[in-house]
Amino acid sequence: MSQNRLEELINKTSSFPPGLQKIEALERAIAEAEVLGEPDVAFKLQSDLIESAVFNGQGDRAIVSFASYLKNADQNWATINHHDLLWKYKWILNALPALPQIPKAKILDMVSDMSRRVEAAGYSQRPVFYIRWRVLAEMGDFEAAAADIQRWRSEVKDGLQDCEACETNAEVNFSAETFNNEQALEIARPILEGKLTCTAIPQNTLGNIIRPLMRLGRIDEAVKVAERGYRLTSKNEVYLNQVSECLLVATHTNALVRAKRIFSKHAIWALKTGFHSRRLRFNSVAFAFLKKLAQGKLKDTSSETSDVKKRKAASSVRLQLPSEHPLYQPDARYDISVLANWYQIEAEKLAQQFDQRNGNRYASQCLKETYELAGVEHD
Repeated sequence: MSQNRLEELINKTSSFPPGLQKIEALERAIAEAEVLGEPDVAFKLQSDLIESAVFNGQGDRAIVSFASYLKNADQNWATINHHDLLWKYKWILNALPALPQIPKAKILDMVSDMSRRVEAAGYSQRPVFYIRWRVLAEMGDFEAAAADIQRWRSEVKDGLQDCEACETNAEVNFSAETFNNEQALEIARPILEGKLTCTAIPQNTLGNIIRPLMRLGRIDEAVKVAERGYRLTSKNEVYLNQVSECLLVATHTNALVRAKRIFSKHAIWALKTGFHSRRLRFNSVAFAFLKKLAQGKLKDTSSETSDVKKRKAASSVRLQLPSEHPLYQPDARYDISVLANWYQIEAEKLAQQFDQRNGNRYASQCLKETYELAGVEHD
């Protein structure tokens, strides 16, 4: 090991596009820097890794690196960029609820830890209240979240707040998750009209309003939103939740061609993601899609084919699944019932893990609604 080797690794990280290769290269460079006793270099690389992992669907890897990053920050508190540190703390706290192995008490302890650091850095508690209500809502504790929403609104903005588009989207999501469907759509209006945008908006919002539209019976609107959303999200793994909602709409409307394409293209994302809640959502919709496919309820209704006819119930189907899939078949021919059963078991196992961590039935209730909106019966 040498300084030259470290420099080579650092240079190599910059040659990779955003994604898993870059993340792995950063991990190797961090390990080398730590062995060589270069804490400042390791700190910078950890910062890069956290950002790359969070925004490329690898939240678990970001969390692992954050522990060392925070330790290094504490050792150099007087000289580090507090704003940068606290911003990354927000990213990590947003990621934690997506991992059922992280206890709820641990997550809330980290929110309190961030609160102390925010105060020490001279900022208001606004970002703390914002993060707390968001993580509480993701864990299904909506009553506690609502109280923090009021505290968040009463605090002044002083530089650590998300952009207006992202904060508005967070309120859209909260309203959608609490079944305030009309309210969610009303809050989303400035985003849908293009008055509020950012790098992640309207992408996230388009996914967040699909269920409110479906609950209200506004299926034609949901289809249009899903089509628009899919165009914006289908090339970035961070939007797995939004892609899953597009698959839900295609399954509900029995659009065979579109549903098969979405499922086949993005099954690999669900296998690779470090956000287990995103895997849960995709797997639950995938089960619904496959069950309807097996029952012959999906039709060639896509505008991409002129062959519009009712399918007969089938026992097998050709699907392009990634070789990493546990049930991968080289001939791309799959027993639909076996595949559907695998996705159901995986989804319901994850839901149980989240329910146990959250101390409620929120994940299982979400699972049940997914099946109902897709139009399938479940055991």
